[in-house]
Amino acid sequence: MRFKFYFTVPADLTPDAIEAMRTKAVNNPARRDYLHKGMYTYWPALRVCEEQFRRDGILLPHGCSQQDFIVWNPTFLQNKGVWPLRDDVVVHNGWSYKQIMSGKPNAANDYLGAHFGMLKVFAGAKPVRA
Repeated sequence: MRFKFYFTVPADLTPDAIEAMRTKAVNNPARRDYLHKGMYTYWPALRVCEEQFRRDGILLPHGCSQQDFIVWNPTFLQNKGVWPLRDDVVVHNGWSYKQIMSGKPNAANDYLGAHFGMLKVFAGAKPVRA
């Protein structure tokens, strides 16, 4: 019964309001210590990728253009004023290092690029290799 509401965009959501909501949830300054404690064991390339994903919110290979990503998809914002992901969500949790690196692009330490490539393969697309 709620399915049709997932495709109804709330009228009062602006791109700036959505970005502010996301930033408040994902990059909450009050919880910065928890983020740093969680990333303490990461190797440097993974720390860079984690920071990039938190900053941009888009899972793309390092250096890819983001100009086509103008606004967040408001159809998954079903609870007014609440971003659906908590700040302790980690993009690579649930996948093994070997699974993620199976989608590795040419840049050896581009963890987000590898994750992006792996997900494309899982979605049925052919891997892109230069």
